[in-house]
Amino acid sequence: MAPDGRPPSWLEALFPRKRSWQSLQCCRLRVDASLGAGLELEEGELGYYVLSVAPEPGQDPALQPGDAILAIEGKPLVGLNPDEDLQQLFGSQFIHDAELLFSRADELYEAVVEHGANEECPCEDEQDPQPGLEAGDDAVGPGIDQLKQVTLIKKQKQQEPKVLDGVQEQLEQVARVRIPIGRTGAAWCLEEQVQTELEADLAILGESFALAARPELGKGGMYGLLLEGPPCAIAAARMEAVQLLQFYRHKLEESA
Repeated sequence: MAPDGRPPSWLEALFPRKRSWQSLQCCRLRVDASLGAGLELEEGELGYYVLSVAPEPGQDPALQPGDAILAIEGKPLVGLNPDEDLQQLFGSQFIHDAELLFSRADELYEAVVEHGANEECPCEDEQDPQPGLEAGDDAVGPGIDQLKQVTLIKKQKQQEPKVLDGVQEQLEQVARVRIPIGRTGAAWCLEEQVQTELEADLAILGESFALAARPELGKGGMYGLLLEGPPCAIAAARMEAVQLLQFYRHKLEESA
């Protein structure tokens, strides 16, 4: 964390659209010569997941099962190869009084899903922006390519019985992700029949992926899609939601 309480610059670069982190904090690692750290951890592409915290040697109470350790001694762990670079870096810094930067795993996972949804800006061509589309990301931060396969996290946890119920519950908490319809500031003006058809298609999408899907409507019309449900369900539904937006964009162009 920066002295002013802001996230470190590398984290802001990875998630430029996330304005604030509710659970991001730091603590000092406690390592006893005979007891160790009392932590059960699982490595992944987003850092280390805290599975359990033993009473001894007594870690900072802020560090809890279901947290994700994002950096150690100021060195980012997000996006590293879990089998090589991550273990080597983490092991080299895993000493008493090392600084840990961590957040709740569900908030991190939601940030990754939302970044992926907004990064694509699905409903316009790169050379021919469609008027009436919401602004998207200007650039992708370094290392974000390693984070696109976020659904692997859920699959790995389903396959490994050692994951605690508490961690699984954290990953299943409800998230809300907005998918913009494009990069500019106006909205889609939908005729009543088209909006009815879209809402029916979104209802089918929601039933297929066990989430809530609805248009984001404002005074000017439709600005995007809202997906609400477990982060893993949102990640699985995102591509189909993008394709649905593309379909209705072409439909609007044909009727113009």
